[in-house]
Amino acid sequence: MSRYAYAPLDPSASTTRLMNLLPGLFDDDINISLETLDLANNDHQQYEALSYAWGSKDNPLEIYITDPSTNIKAILPVTQNLALALRYLRLPHLSRTLWIDAICIDQQNLEERGHQVKKMGDIYHTTRQVIIWLGPATDDSAFAIRILRGMSATIEVDWQTLTMRPTTPADGNWANPQIPLMCDNKTSNSFYNLLQAPWFNRLWIWQEVLLSRTAEIHIGYETLAWNNFRKAIFCLARKMILDSTLKRVRGDLARLVANVHRLVARKPFDAGLISYIEATIRCQFSDPRDRIYALLGIISRGDCVLDLKPVYTQPASSVFQDIVLLYLRRQSSLDILACCELCANKPQSPSWVPDWSNRRVHQLILLTGNPGNRSVAKADYISAGLLRATGVSAAAISDTQPGIPAADIQDVPISMDIHQMIHMFSKLINTHQPYIDGSDIIDAFCRTLVGDIFAQPQFTADTTLPSLDKSLAYVSNICRNFGEHSGSCENYLEKVFVFTQGRCFVTTQEGYVGLAPLASKAGDQICIILGCRSPLVLRPTTKRTYTVVGECYIHGLMQDEALLGPLPYKPDSTESPGDLPRGWMIRDPGAETGPNNWYVHSATGEETKYPIDPRMTVESIEARGVELREFVLE
Repeated sequence: MSRYAYAPLDPSASTTRLMNLLPGLFDDDINISLETLDLANNDHQQYEALSYAWGSKDNPLEIYITDPSTNIKAILPVTQNLALALRYLRLPHLSRTLWIDAICIDQQNLEERGHQVKKMGDIYHTTRQVIIWLGPATDDSAFAIRILRGMSATIEVDWQTLTMRPTTPADGNWANPQIPLMCDNKTSNSFYNLLQAPWFNRLWIWQEVLLSRTAEIHIGYETLAWNNFRKAIFCLARKMILDSTLKRVRGDLARLVANVHRLVARKPFDAGLISYIEATIRCQFSDPRDRIYALLGIISRGDCVLDLKPVYTQPASSVFQDIVLLYLRRQSSLDILACCELCANKPQSPSWVPDWSNRRVHQLILLTGNPGNRSVAKADYISAGLLRATGVSAAAISDTQPGIPAADIQDVPISMDIHQMIHMFSKLINTHQPYIDGSDIIDAFCRTLVGDIFAQPQFTADTTLPSLDKSLAYVSNICRNFGEHSGSCENYLEKVFVFTQGRCFVTTQEGYVGLAPLASKAGDQICIILGCRSPLVLRPTTKRTYTVVGECYIHGLMQDEALLGPLPYKPDSTESPGDLPRGWMIRDPGAETGPNNWYVHSATGEETKYPIDPRMTVESIEARGVELREFVLE
C-alpha cells in the first residue's frame, strides 16, 4: 500500500482540510477520509479541532486514508500519541469530523504549511469545540480531575478584574485568597502529575485554546470543561501565591500552577507580540520560526506583525530580523531591542536581532511597568546587518557582580541564599555616600533589586508585591550589619530571586547602580536609544560600531532622566515633557496628561499611541540641549 499523496490546497482561497474519523472499536485499524472546508462559509458546527502534543516522531504508527471518489486506501504515518488520541476519540457507530494539524496540513509542503498556519486562528475560532488531549487516564489523573471539578463549582471568576467570589456563602473559604489551600500528598501529587503533561508546555496551545469558543480536556475517557479547569487553576494559583509556607513545601507544584495560570488568565488580542513572547517564554516548539508564527492569531489587532506571512523557507534569523525592521518602519518603535541578549550560543546574526529560538529566563524589564522612554525612534537599516540608531550614552559600567545563574527557574533551588547574594552586591556600593540623584543609596539599592516594583495599596490590591518600608528595613540591616539580617521579608526575596536571575549587579563610573545581562563587563556603555523604553547595554567595538549586550535596569535612568533631566518629583509620579507641539492634542480632551494617552494632530489626523509622545521627537529633545548621537549596531 502506497503512502498518501496530498492534493495541494489553493493558497489564495480560504480553504483547509477536515478529517473524518471513521467509526470503529478501540483496537480496530484507524481509518479516515479527508474533505475540504471553506472557512468563509463555515457555520461553526461542522468540526471539532484537536489540541495535543505531537510526542516523539520515532516509531510512527500507520493510519489509513480512503479516497471517497476512488475507494482507494493509502497509508499516512502519525505519532504514537496522535494514534492513541484517535482511538479514544473514535465513535463505534458514527463518523467524527476533526481538524488535526498533522493530518489536515501537508507537513512536507513548506508553502502549504505557511498559508495554513496563517489560517489557524480562523480554524480554531470557527470550530464547534476544541478537544484538549492530555493522554490516557490513570487513577492519579482521574482523581485530580474530580478534585478540580469540585473546586470549580465553589467559585466564580471575574476574568476582567481577575477576582473570584464564592458560588454560595458556604463556599467563602475557597474564594478567599488569604486562606491557604491545604493539600494532602495524594491531592498535591495528583495535581503535579496532571500539570506536567507535555501539552501544557507547548507554544501552539495558546492560540488553540484562547481562540476557541468552547474547549474540553480529555484524559482517556475522563473529561473536564476548560472553563471549569480555568476557574480551579485560578483559585489554586491565588492561594498558593499568598501562602509562602505552602509554596516552599510544594515548590515544584507552585511552578507548574504558575505556568498554567499564565495561560488561563489571558484573553486573546489583549497584548502585542512582545508581551505574548514574554508570557510564553518557557514554552516548547520544534521550529524556531514558530516562536512568532504560533502567536500571530492572538496578538492585539493593532500590532504591525499581523501583516507577517509565515514563510517556512526563510531562515529563523531572517524572520526575526524582519520583525525588528517591521516594528521600526510601522510603529516608530525599537522596544523590541529589549529582547536582545548577548550569549555564547547566539547564532550568526546581528546583535540587534533577538534570538527567540533560545529560552530566556529572566523577565523583561520593558514589561515590568517602570521604563519611561516615550521618544520616537530615529533609526534605519544601513546594509550588511548594520542598524543605525539615535540616542545618548548615559553611563559606563565600572564593576559587575553576577547574580543568580541563567538557568531555568525550575532547576534553581528555591532555597538559594538570597541574603548572601544581596550582601555580595552591597559590597560594590558605598553606603556612607548619597546616591547620584541625592537620594539614600540603600533606598536606591533596595529598589534596584526588584526593578522598583513595590505594593501601592492606593492603586492595586496585589498583595504579592513587597512593601517598600519593610523591604528597605530588611536591606538596610543586611548592608549596615555586615550581612546579618533579622525577621522575614518573603515577598521581597521572591521578587529579588526572579528579577536577578540571569543578571548581574552593576555600578557605573558616574555612580549609578543597576541590573544588567550576565555578559556585561566594565567599559560597556549604558545607552538610551530613542524609541526603546529600556536602557540598553552597548559594547564598543574596534570598528566604531556597537554590540547589543541587552536591556538593563539602571536606577535613576528609567523615566526619561537622560533626555529630560533629573526628576524633581517622587519616583512614582509622571513627568510631563512640556506643552504639546502646535496642532497636537490629547485624543480624550477630558483626560490629564499621562503615560497611557493617545495623541492626535488636529490638521492631519495623525495619531500616536502609547508609549510615543509627540513632545519627544528628535527635534524637541535637541531643543532641550540634549546631545544626541548615532550608534551603529552590528
